[in-house]
Parts: sequence; C-alpha cells; structure tokens
Amino acid sequence: MASQIGRRELLQALLAEGRFEEVARAAILDSSLIPDVFRLLYHADPVIQHRAAACLAEAVRHHPERARPLLERLAWAMNDESGNYCPGAPVAMAELANARPEEAKGFVPPLLGAVEEEPPDPNFLWAAGILVASFPEEVGAHTSRFLGLLSHDAPLVRALAARVLIRLRVPFPPDRLKALLSDSTEVTDVECLHPVTRTVRDVVLHETIAPCCGGGSCSKPF
Repeated sequence: MASQIGRRELLQALLAEGRFEEVARAAILDSSLIPDVFRLLYHADPVIQHRAAACLAEAVRHHPERARPLLERLAWAMNDESGNYCPGAPVAMAELANARPEEAKGFVPPLLGAVEEEPPDPNFLWAAGILVASFPEEVGAHTSRFLGLLSHDAPLVRALAARVLIRLRVPFPPDRLKALLSDSTEVTDVECLHPVTRTVRDVVLHETIAPCCGGGSCSKPF
C-alpha cells in the first residue's frame, strides 16, 4: 500500500508541475499506472483533473482494451448514487470518447444529458466543449440548454456555455452577444491543460479568434 500511495503522489506532483507528457508516457509504457492516474480525477484542483483525464485518453489510444472498463468506471463515478462522486469524471469521459469514439458511443448521451440538470455543473460543460470535436450532433442536440445558460448567474457557466456554442458555430442572440461582450467578470478556466484567468468577454473573444485546439482541457495536448 505504501508504494502505491507513493507512486500516486509522484504522479500528482508531476501533473501539478505541468509535466503531463511524462505521466502520459509512463502510463503508456506501464498500464498498471492507469488506476493511479484515475484516482487523480478525484483531486480538488480542476487543473489536476483535466491533466489526469488527458493522460488517460492518451493511454487508451495505446491500450484500447482499457477503454471500455475505464468508461464504465467513469459512468459509475459520475453517478451520485455511487456515494463517491468524482468531479473529474465528466471531463475524463469526454477525453476518452474523443480518443476511442467507437467504444464511447453508448456513454455519450447520458454524459450530455447531465448538462440539462440543475444546478449546472461546470464539469459537464467542460466535457461538452471537448465532445464537440467527435460528437458535434450529440452536443448540438442540447443547443437550447446552452443558449439558456448564457444568462446564468454563475460567470463560469456563462463562459463555458458560450464556448460550446462557438465550437458548434451556433449564432448568439444579439442581446446575449452584447451582454457577453460587456461581461468583465473574471473566471478561472482550464485551457490546453493550463489554468487561465480571463473575463467572460475575453473567453468569448479568445475562443472566436484564437481557440485552443479543442476541449475544456485540450483534445490534442501532446
């Protein structure tokens, strides 16, 4: 047990330092590390969660036999009835779905269905933004929900909903676009696996003019 805990702590330290490529390579070379990376999805820091999710996705590209068991475990970890909700599970499932879309088809609708729940959970909005790359039609089926969230009280919810709509190339209602472009509330986002603090206005402008290569974390981080 001590060696397992020490190994996980080392992986966490590497992710915290931004050395996620090393963690991904290690999990590719030694798939026994995958459960340790998975546990980091429970970390309180969203940046650690997103980096762990991206590493898992890279690992299943090389170990496709691990994809479905991981997707099943993530589905359970997202379920409140599990008694052990995992905040990083939605983003991880989205990253795995992009990496192994065929295996993930049956898992995507329930994941996206969670964006309809109240109160909105930013983790599912981050996941929706990632999924646009491989499942645009499935994400687009929830367009009315994302449009409604543009006026939500929480600034991060507004910013993430706007990001999804921009990636879907859905035009904003003129009044909402005007409000977003004058929204100077700051939010802390995760973009390309790095924390970024911007105003809601700047999130919208950056996503429109110079978008990340995809997703709340990034669909092509390595």
